[in-house]
Amino acid sequence: MDIFEVQLRAAPTVRAIELTLLEEPRPSGSLHGVASWLAHSLRLEEAITSLHMDRKDIGEWALELKKLAMARCADRISSEQSGFIMDAAIYLKLHLEAGSNTSASESIQPTAFLDANSEQDYASDDGWLDDVGDELPASDGTLAGPQDKLPLPSALGIDACRARGLQNLAEMELKLRTGQANDALHGLCLTLADKAAVFRGVVCTAKSYSTKTQAWDMIRAINVSVKKQATIYN
Repeated sequence: MDIFEVQLRAAPTVRAIELTLLEEPRPSGSLHGVASWLAHSLRLEEAITSLHMDRKDIGEWALELKKLAMARCADRISSEQSGFIMDAAIYLKLHLEAGSNTSASESIQPTAFLDANSEQDYASDDGWLDDVGDELPASDGTLAGPQDKLPLPSALGIDACRARGLQNLAEMELKLRTGQANDALHGLCLTLADKAAVFRGVVCTAKSYSTKTQAWDMIRAINVSVKKQATIYN
């Protein structure tokens, strides 16, 4: 099939795939709610990504109200992430029962995901968005955000999944991530179309300095949205 052929059928979204997984018969040995738990992880990852990219606007001279809103958002996400990681001990069998053949040194503790910080530089620029490629400001600890790493089958690795009998969860995660990529691509297309419309209808027609400034502020906001969607897709 030609890769440039127009696809009339919409690609499945995360919600559609989650609904399909919930309607399918539950495999033997699988726990209730695992599909919703995995879908929750994707939404949590997206929230963390958005938070990290928004933090680049929190500078030394930012308004206290803006800092407070960002700190509350980080606290809410961190609390939600802590509960998610604790649930992972059940769904991913991170705590091994006594008498297991796996040694204690090989077991994975859920708190390890709270201690490890693999924060990426979400605002790093690859040259394709020069106007929004500013570096993240150095954090002074007042706005410490949530950790990026979540305990998922993809984080454990295929060998650990096989040892714990989590192949079914790994397949579910792969399906949901496919839907996540479809959602990101759809959002990216809409955002780029919005940018073209704003540039043609607002930027090019602006006459005064204030109107042009407002128009370019709109373009900058759209560029940030584009980079968020691209980061989620990546």
